[in-house]
Amino acid sequence: MALTDHWVPSEGGEADGLLLLPGCEYDVGREVAQEGIYHIVSIGAKKMPDLRKSPFWKPQQILDIVHEAGGFAILAHPAWSLNRPEQIEKLRGVDAAEIYNTMSGNPWNGRRADSSVILDMVSAAGTFIPSVASDDAHFYTGEQCRSFVWVQADELTEEA
Repeated sequence: MALTDHWVPSEGGEADGLLLLPGCEYDVGREVAQEGIYHIVSIGAKKMPDLRKSPFWKPQQILDIVHEAGGFAILAHPAWSLNRPEQIEKLRGVDAAEIYNTMSGNPWNGRRADSSVILDMVSAAGTFIPSVASDDAHFYTGEQCRSFVWVQADELTEEA
């Protein structure tokens, strides 16, 4: 599991048989869809990415810094962010994209939980990005623990 609050890095660890990976969500872009709104989740970074909240970050810079820190970079909720395929295709180093996000659906946040059509269009253009699902829980009123990726590993380590 990873706790990925906006601009608030979490640390990793283990408790009661649960592995917690370090993580953070970085949101960049103005709230204008034409210019691009991007939420990039960092998971498993070996050191905290050197990022402080600023309106001047570009999504590619965030991706590069997450990778420099040894993290896995996920493009969060492209449908909710109104990302267009051509915007996603320009990004380099997206390790995965959120194909489904509980929080972006009804009754919490509209009808933009499913990003499969956008990601299919990106794939059809030749950019293949693995998919993940998540809760993106904010209110804990039923949206939590509904969307996730289950990993069966031989041991309780990040490497496994």
